[in-house]
Amino acid sequence: MKHPASFRDSSGFVFIDNGEIYRTIADCYREHYEHLISSGLYENLCTRGLLISHQEVNTKLLQDKNIYKILKPQTIQFISYPYEWCFSQLKDAALCTLEIQKTAIGHGMTLKDASSFNIQFHEGRAMLIDSLSFEKYNEGSPWSAYLQFCEHFLAPLALMHYVDQRLQSMLVSHIHGIPLEMVSQMFPFRSRLHPGIYLHILLHSRFKTKYAQKKITQYKNRTISKKQLLGLIYSIESTVKSLKLKHSETIWTAYNEDNEPVYSESKKQIIKYFISLSKPSVLLDLGANNGEYSFSVSDSLTSIIAIDNDHQCIERFYNRIKAENKINMLPLVIDISNPSPSLGWRNKERESFIARIKPDMILCLALLHHLVISNHLQFEMLAEFFSTIAKWLIIEWIPEDDNRLKILTQNRTDDISYYCLQNFEHCFSLYFSLEKQCRIKNSVRILYLMKRKI
Repeated sequence: MKHPASFRDSSGFVFIDNGEIYRTIADCYREHYEHLISSGLYENLCTRGLLISHQEVNTKLLQDKNIYKILKPQTIQFISYPYEWCFSQLKDAALCTLEIQKTAIGHGMTLKDASSFNIQFHEGRAMLIDSLSFEKYNEGSPWSAYLQFCEHFLAPLALMHYVDQRLQSMLVSHIHGIPLEMVSQMFPFRSRLHPGIYLHILLHSRFKTKYAQKKITQYKNRTISKKQLLGLIYSIESTVKSLKLKHSETIWTAYNEDNEPVYSESKKQIIKYFISLSKPSVLLDLGANNGEYSFSVSDSLTSIIAIDNDHQCIERFYNRIKAENKINMLPLVIDISNPSPSLGWRNKERESFIARIKPDMILCLALLHHLVISNHLQFEMLAEFFSTIAKWLIIEWIPEDDNRLKILTQNRTDDISYYCLQNFEHCFSLYFSLEKQCRIKNSVRILYLMKRKI
């Protein structure tokens, strides 16, 4: 079955057979692929962890004279999208792309596209997953993916740097990249003082508009030397490196730090105990904050997907992953009450977050009361939803007399009597069996281990 997102490149396509992912190479791409292998570029990039590896397979899955080879790429833990990444993730993906382009030029090749969707986070680092993104470099040719790189990477990074980190969400409505002319209108005046931003976004936008009004034949003979091309790449790289995210405190960044040590340690031990009983492989941590509890159990799991809608929390989570070299954790900026939707052609090109996630266990700590009280989601709605995602559930109950819950409800005038332990247990018992429950020390909170009813 051909993957619904694989239709834009005539060099080949991705298909799925018995749950396994394969990539075809069209006969028209034969020369470029052979150069990728013979030049040593493929081995160089794979060895450095910049390109996902693959195996050439002898298979009769597809009988087509126009197909030159079939590849079986290394399996990615989880497919995420650029609009789900924090600032540093998008920045690392951009730098990965540029490093690949520099290396490719040294091997007589160039990236023909620079889509941010071609980068994935695998084993703790950004990697290119499209082996067909390369073509042989012709001396004097410009970088055909320059505009795409600027709109997929540089533009959103600059918006997050100069305006607001939440503008990363513009990538949801602009999956082909944020138009430079739009970005230029949103920048503050001081952005003009940055040489790289002025050159690669502001001036680039003007030339893009100007060229669009001219006949393309006027520019087809324009050339750029290899030295000039590398100079352009180094200039973009310097610009990307110069962009920083302003670290600010939110109501959630210090949330875990405010917890008493006895409470936090007790909570970690209970979670470890529950995981030892259920033995999950893949964990989905909802409202993960800075990942304190995910880190405490990371050695017991194959993979952890952790989400939170607070950019600063996920930023700190990701930076800690890099610092500790954790290869089985992926934090993402996602609001579980409004997760990433299906996008693109026929709403099938980019799958929704719910369609992609397949965990064994959900970890839902200090989140239930926000979903129920702030987002007006009923207990039964949540129980049914969780049961469609995972077999196991660890969920924290925060009772009505908890201090933080009192703060949340202090200005509420509506009736919230439905938020009670009896109603919670009843609704969740419709979809889950309540396996274990433990009170967390130095608190009135309770952790539950639940198992989905078959």
